[in-house]
Amino acid sequence: MGGCQWSREFQSKPTTVTIIKEPSGRYFVTLCLDEVVEKLPKTGKTAGVDLGVSRLATLSNGERIANPKNLGGNLSKLVRLQRVLARRKKGSGRWQRQRIKVARLHEHIGNCRTDYLHKFTTDLVRRFDIIGIEDLNVRGMVANHYLARAISDAGMGMFRSMLTYKCERYGKIEKVVDRFFPSSKMCSACGHVVESLPLDVREWDCSKCGAHHDRDENAAKNIETAEGHSVTARGGEVRRLRASAPRRTLRRNVNRLESICAFVHK
Repeated sequence: MGGCQWSREFQSKPTTVTIIKEPSGRYFVTLCLDEVVEKLPKTGKTAGVDLGVSRLATLSNGERIANPKNLGGNLSKLVRLQRVLARRKKGSGRWQRQRIKVARLHEHIGNCRTDYLHKFTTDLVRRFDIIGIEDLNVRGMVANHYLARAISDAGMGMFRSMLTYKCERYGKIEKVVDRFFPSSKMCSACGHVVESLPLDVREWDCSKCGAHHDRDENAAKNIETAEGHSVTARGGEVRRLRASAPRRTLRRNVNRLESICAFVHK
């Protein structure tokens, strides 16, 4: 067996070592270490981030982050490989070889998505001290079968989790704005809120001040400056939120309450 080549030295010894075998047949070793991470230097800059599908994100300073669409670019190849897999006899040698091909393509798509989001979120925490995002209901959004594939391919939930732990790790602040905040319909220049703004309208003019807005950039500006709209801050020197009760505990309490009510009615 060949030796292991380390790219960096660790300050502590691993407490646990976990070996994981992926469906593609590759093995990964995860080490649990007690490391001290240095905080990133302060830049004095803030940013609002508006996530989307056609563009992965739009920043309040006008930057537009392209959506690589990793699944969309490999979808035809994935369909072809899965069609061949469906024709193989399950459990046979040819089926097993074809299954590994499908698994490796899935792994490649996931690795590309994870790598892109890691680079994007790391760049954000290096450049900005306060990063504002919307509290999107990703689980509810993927229930729409017209947009489920595009939303999942963008990795919005993964982006949120990466940004949260990196802000806490490197001493930056993540500002989460309530999902019902009218970031797209509010004019970032005068604060006027339009009554209706369909999704197919990508640019609009404010009827009150006449300012011209790009829908996503305007939303990012409003997210950056949002105050008093159920804003939650995490990371940096901000005290962390107390974790909510597990769903099982809540359900157990509901069952107990129903039992008490039934006994009283008897």
